[in-house]
Amino acid sequence: MSPFIKTVALDRLLTSLGDDVGLKCITRWRPAEVAAGVSDLAVFGLLNERGGALWLRQDPPAMYFRGDERGLVGSPNLPGGGLGWSPDPNLELLVEVDRNAEGVGEFEQVAQHGAVVVDQDLYEMFSVAAKEWVTPGSAEEFALLPILESAEMYPHRWLPASRHPGDLFAVYQAPTSDDLPTATRDAGRRDLSVLQPPAGLSEAAFDRAIGATLLSMPVVNLIDRRVVAPQRFGAIRDLLKEHLDLTHDEASRTWQTLIRWLRHFLPGRYKYTRPRHSEIISRARVRD
Repeated sequence: MSPFIKTVALDRLLTSLGDDVGLKCITRWRPAEVAAGVSDLAVFGLLNERGGALWLRQDPPAMYFRGDERGLVGSPNLPGGGLGWSPDPNLELLVEVDRNAEGVGEFEQVAQHGAVVVDQDLYEMFSVAAKEWVTPGSAEEFALLPILESAEMYPHRWLPASRHPGDLFAVYQAPTSDDLPTATRDAGRRDLSVLQPPAGLSEAAFDRAIGATLLSMPVVNLIDRRVVAPQRFGAIRDLLKEHLDLTHDEASRTWQTLIRWLRHFLPGRYKYTRPRHSEIISRARVRD
């Protein structure tokens, strides 16, 4: 697990492993960070070639590596400088831990619970979003409110605060503007503080960046995988009710908001029909 992973560094680590070793890697992808070169999307293909799996979290800590019962935890990421494989290496700390030590197993469970697996669709969406990032800007630029102000604002538990996703770009362009209604501005700032879009995007590029990030959010990814087969509104409402421990009405409102977000930021990915009184949603195209 590491927020930033470069292909060369990961490949060098993997050369010391046998072909029969199972591989699972958790990282973070943000379009601005990928475009800036601190992370490589190509690690997805590298792990696929080795029969491994790549997972995304939007809030991974520093490096955690485990093989069998022994682990290492500390500050390095997986560019070469983090592991001393560059002419100008970083000063880092790496400590050995036992898998059975107190808290280590629980840490792995929590890390896995909030992660989503990368597939070809998600890889391609981040590839497009990263290529469209053209204006230098800090990834911290949209940390306008404390992300962790409540348990619900942890990225892996995030749900949209903005009821109308079309308002989000206006907040992105002018996050402190008094021209926006206070409720619209505050909700948009909360969402942007978690989704962390790159600075300087056109509206079309912004929508694609948000769409890619949405699919890396566990609740959206859960829905996306469920609607490979057509699902009625009530089925997804009940899924959210159980998964998020919501009331019936809360789950209905949450699903209504999420449908608006999916329609706006992922147009063409889903099909919507209403044969009688219940809307049906399904994936428009499913890879073999």
